[in-house]
Amino acid sequence: MMGKNRLKMLFLVVTVVACFMCGFQVGRVKQVTKRFTVEDTGALDPVSPSPRAVPTRRTAAKTSPTTRLSDCTVEDVRKRPGVIVLTTTNTGFLDILLNLLESIKRTGVCPNVTIIAEDPQAYAFLLGISSGQPGLNVLKTSSGFMTPQKLMFGTKVYKELVNKRAEYLLSFLEKGLEVMFTDTDTFWFRDPFPYFQGDFDVAMLDEFMNYPERNPTSRFCAGLTYFKPTERTLRFVREWVLRMKRDKKRQRTPDQDVMNNMLLHDQPVHMEVRSLNPSFFPKGRLFNNNEWRRENNNTAAMHSSSIFGHDKKVAYFKELNMWLPIASNFANKL
Repeated sequence: MMGKNRLKMLFLVVTVVACFMCGFQVGRVKQVTKRFTVEDTGALDPVSPSPRAVPTRRTAAKTSPTTRLSDCTVEDVRKRPGVIVLTTTNTGFLDILLNLLESIKRTGVCPNVTIIAEDPQAYAFLLGISSGQPGLNVLKTSSGFMTPQKLMFGTKVYKELVNKRAEYLLSFLEKGLEVMFTDTDTFWFRDPFPYFQGDFDVAMLDEFMNYPERNPTSRFCAGLTYFKPTERTLRFVREWVLRMKRDKKRQRTPDQDVMNNMLLHDQPVHMEVRSLNPSFFPKGRLFNNNEWRRENNNTAAMHSSSIFGHDKKVAYFKELNMWLPIASNFANKL
């Protein structure tokens, strides 16, 4: 009888110890699982994707060939130090931006491209596809998000967006960088950088075609420019930024108008402006002339500045067989 009681007590003790150890191991598993989950989540991009799913940094490494925006290596990009190509976009113009990036890719030029996203959806999308692609950098605007909708030329919200341009330029010029600013509605055919060599403060296209001389009738386009970080340039752009901030009619005064008025009156300093040759850097309306294109077949980059509105720009690119598959694929998903 005593032997049976001892066996029962021994069995009970073993059972209690076994349960305790099992519970301890379960707790350990939960702790490890919880820690892994937290660390794993922390590795993901903190930006919340828009309803149209945008890859996070983790999945962006598997970018499909249709969204491969660069064939360049890090070494290729480093061959042009101290120079960036700067552009801005919101969601409404993402397809036109992709068209620009694909045209740059096809030239074989490997610039350091920085894109400033003007709304959360554009930022999330661009952050996803830029991962692992050398020379493609995405920044979030520091001056307040804009609407993701397509913007109509001349409207108040359109001017609010383009009037940020001077501040963006200044932020990079003050770092000692040369900045090629380009609107998204630009198409590259070949390397434009040989035209930006030599001594000048800024290179721009005179929309009134006064090339090669600058005169009082000149009106320069701010949508395709090349700024060098000279002392004159820094003084000029700082004053440009201040005037945009002081202007009570900022909502209605385009930054390009302010810039041209300053250039005309040499305020606050005389700028050495290189007028770009329209044969190499035509505006959209000029490039649309079939006879002109037959006589000028050495275009470096075309800016469709004289074609107004997103849909008209897309139709223009399509008509001239310059609407590339990557832009079509993106547009079809909208």
